[in-house]
Amino acid sequence: MYDVVIVGAGIRCKEIEELYKVLGNKCNRGKKYAINEMTNPTRVITSTVKIKGNTMLPVKTQMPVPKCKIFEVVEKIKSIEIELPVKREDIIIKNIAGTRVDLIASKSIS
Repeated sequence: MYDVVIVGAGIRCKEIEELYKVLGNKCNRGKKYAINEMTNPTRVITSTVKIKGNTMLPVKTQMPVPKCKIFEVVEKIKSIEIELPVKREDIIIKNIAGTRVDLIASKSIS
């Protein structure tokens, strides 16, 4: 899958992946998902952000974030209040909680 060498070890990720035995998957995507879930679980976070005037805006992370960062991301989301107008996919918070993932609007509101 990957042809990345781990510095200092000379091991290719592809070779490491083959050490895992995944059972029950119907395709290679299932194997990839299971290995990722064991080694680096990630999640897309969906939530709402307060808009000045008591309205809420649905938001989500543009890509999955590491599971260990979820609570930090949620705290950042809860701490902000934005103003209108907002267009769908506008960036609400860039690089949220240092994840290199942007929080974006899921809906346009004017």
